[in-house]
Amino acid sequence: MRGGWDDGGECTRGGTGGQRGGGIVGRDEDRRLKPAGWGPSAMVPAFAGTQTLGAPAKAGAMAARKGRLQPAGFSRRSSLSGPLRSPPAHQTTAAPPRTAAMPSSHTNLVVHLVWSTWDRLPLITPDLEPHIHRSIAMTSRDLGCEVIAVNGTADHVHVLVRIPTTLAVAAIVHRLKGASSYRINRRPGGVDTFRWQGHYSAFSVSRWDVDRITAYIRSQKTHHADRTIQPHLERADDEHPTIRDDRGH
Repeated sequence: MRGGWDDGGECTRGGTGGQRGGGIVGRDEDRRLKPAGWGPSAMVPAFAGTQTLGAPAKAGAMAARKGRLQPAGFSRRSSLSGPLRSPPAHQTTAAPPRTAAMPSSHTNLVVHLVWSTWDRLPLITPDLEPHIHRSIAMTSRDLGCEVIAVNGTADHVHVLVRIPTTLAVAAIVHRLKGASSYRINRRPGGVDTFRWQGHYSAFSVSRWDVDRITAYIRSQKTHHADRTIQPHLERADDEHPTIRDDRGH
């Protein structure tokens, strides 16, 4: 009889149990040679303190072990198509704080304008002067400019104005001269004889000099009467021929 496994899980090598000759091993001796837990369903010994698991139990144990070793939500598909895992809390980078909207552009462009009447004629009478100054202020406001000071004498006018970046100085002067001369010539009783000279002067003024220039303009009549004018601030018309409004008003 060839050796094999008997019904009781004993290993036999031919013959019947109880005989030693011919390579026959007895059942009792065979038990002593095999470790505890040895059986036909386990090809490896089951040591003390362990259990021999069937195929379903082994699959469950392997799944539990993978669950301990792999982060929650991990799968082969996610490991190939997405990030392996979320970074630890201490390594996460907080989103930058939201900042306020960028401030808009800021400009402070102040210009001192000077122009005279046609041929320096004393056309700005005490009766017409308030209307001329009011027209200059109203037109400046319509253009988005801010008149800081306006004054003059019988033959010229000074205007200190803060201008926007969207307008050229020449365009501002043209509108101020045109609107004021039109207003004077169209008022009741007008004779359509008021006209400005074609030239003008324009001086940029720093913010530190605004107060000084403002005071000088408001005291125009006093400076001219006392002969305390500042010539470099009085230049206009043909004295500065490179700046000209050829359209004339």
